[in-house]
Amino acid sequence: KYDYVYDLLNPYKDDSMGELQLDDDMTKNLDDTTTSQTETPSSGPGISAFWAFCLIQTLFAGIASIFVWIEPVSGGSGIPEIKCFLNGIDIPRIVRVKTLLCKVVGVTFSVAAGLPVGKEGPMVHSGAVVAAGISQGKTKFWGVDTSFSKFSDFRNDREKRDFVACG
Repeated sequence: KYDYVYDLLNPYKDDSMGELQLDDDMTKNLDDTTTSQTETPSSGPGISAFWAFCLIQTLFAGIASIFVWIEPVSGGSGIPEIKCFLNGIDIPRIVRVKTLLCKVVGVTFSVAAGLPVGKEGPMVHSGAVVAAGISQGKTKFWGVDTSFSKFSDFRNDREKRDFVACG
């Protein structure tokens, strides 16, 4: 059923010399016989699959960095920024929807790239953005005032910080 995967993982096969396999250090071992005719490990689908994997991981890391370039506040853990916000330091664009979207997509592509990314910091930051959005009841993201009267009592900084602390 998955013969093509086996062929990718074991690309060197020759009937006259026995089966060639790659070790962990990318050198060849012959099963039964040794001859002076050996193939170089730099050819074949096993090595090209490795470079395709490296290229895809680099592409994912590049996409993640593009989203941090779009919204620089979305880079990093998010916990120090939220602690500063809760202590009264006003960091621009820290609790915006654009920051949330860039943070979520950036973390997703960073994890897909295999980078060591923690899950706690982005979750704290995402929860704070959602809580700040709920407390304000409006957004400038779509260019339309979406405010409604039920949240008019929560539109001061003190209430917003309480919501962010809960988020």
